[in-house]
Amino acid sequence: MPSRANTAPLIIALSCLIALATHAEIPAAAQQEIDHLVQQDKFAEALAKVDGLLKDNPTDKDLLDLKAQLEKSRPSSSPAAAAPKLKGEDRLLLDTLNAIIDDIKAASEDANRRRLMEEFLAKSKPFVAKFPDQTNIWLMRAAAAMELNDVDSGWQAGQKLKAMGALDSDDAQTRKIMMSLNRKEWLGDNFEKAKSANREAKLAVSLSNLPVERQKLIGTWVLASAHYSSIPSSKRNGTIRIFLSDEGSLHISGKASTSGVVNDPDPFSGSLEVPDQALAFDGSITADWKLKAINGPYRDQHEGTSCKMELSPVEITISPKEVSYWIITYHFGRE
Repeated sequence: MPSRANTAPLIIALSCLIALATHAEIPAAAQQEIDHLVQQDKFAEALAKVDGLLKDNPTDKDLLDLKAQLEKSRPSSSPAAAAPKLKGEDRLLLDTLNAIIDDIKAASEDANRRRLMEEFLAKSKPFVAKFPDQTNIWLMRAAAAMELNDVDSGWQAGQKLKAMGALDSDDAQTRKIMMSLNRKEWLGDNFEKAKSANREAKLAVSLSNLPVERQKLIGTWVLASAHYSSIPSSKRNGTIRIFLSDEGSLHISGKASTSGVVNDPDPFSGSLEVPDQALAFDGSITADWKLKAINGPYRDQHEGTSCKMELSPVEITISPKEVSYWIITYHFGRE
């Protein structure tokens, strides 16, 4: 079992990060003083400070929760519980983790808080590799991973916590963390399933943030018609797909081909390939296109990558920019 003397500051920090961060009624100066007392293993003084606050607010749930957490985290005086403290670089790393936690609690901007969470995950990784039974640091890693939506770190923390018996814990904060991991489906044995569930949840949020008119563009579009100048094609095939990327932005990709006859036996053919790219709403799109046509004495072959696009709820039109007149225009409609 991990030494309580070594991890007690992290136990209190965990509470502050996950539950006690919502203690708006506890004065900041008092909270900071309690944290410093705990980090110095002065649990009796920390409890006395909380008791003093409770005299003025005897029914304050936040203070009562904090007191309960302190009492649970206080080291036992029995010889069996007295494990040697960390030394040297290990102690330095633990102190560093505590300093990062202090900064997280003080961070007022989301961007800075995220950066600190990322720093905590990075710096605590070698610590849990060396001390894999440190339950409280795994709890902290789980909490940070959930805030960052880092499924890799969160799933790993969940597996470690399950193996250490966290599902049977009576500690309120531990149960809260495990419940939150379970809601995100990060406690299952299948990592790929956890990743898939996380991706679907993330995409659902991204989709809800899109304007309705852009949501309507998502789906598969089929090549409905194609024209070489004003001459319709006789054969055509192709699809365009508009979808949400993992980053939550709209993307487009697809391909099409078409052919026909200008005046028998003058054939034309063309191809269009749209590589996966962010969907631009300025009318531009990058696509590899080719055109081959035989018009009487004229033999034309063109290719390029610069295209223009028109979007509407019922049609997507893509055509090359490079050739001004003899081009193939592709019209895609709903599947």
